[in-house]
Amino acid sequence: MNRQLSPPPSRASGEDRLVSLIVYQSDQATEPVEQEVYPQGFVFHRGSLYLIAWSSRRGEIRTFKMDRIEDVHATKLPAAIPEKFNLTEWLEHQGQRTLK
Repeated sequence: MNRQLSPPPSRASGEDRLVSLIVYQSDQATEPVEQEVYPQGFVFHRGSLYLIAWSSRRGEIRTFKMDRIEDVHATKLPAAIPEKFNLTEWLEHQGQRTLK
């Protein structure tokens, strides 16, 4: 598979990660929706870049295609990220279904 992984910049530099608010237009929705997300990393797959993030709205890890994110704002709130999350393992198990 053609995937390149990148940790979020804050994880790479050791800085605290912050909750982000994104405005996302899913391919199934008629209107964009603001969502609170906790970024986990980025994946380049089949010519597109994806944000992998915990979604407060959905209560789970979700993928967000970067070209569908209309706006983004970092908050000053620290992101409570599951410590056991591993992007590589997630892609092997869940990403197969999510990244098509």
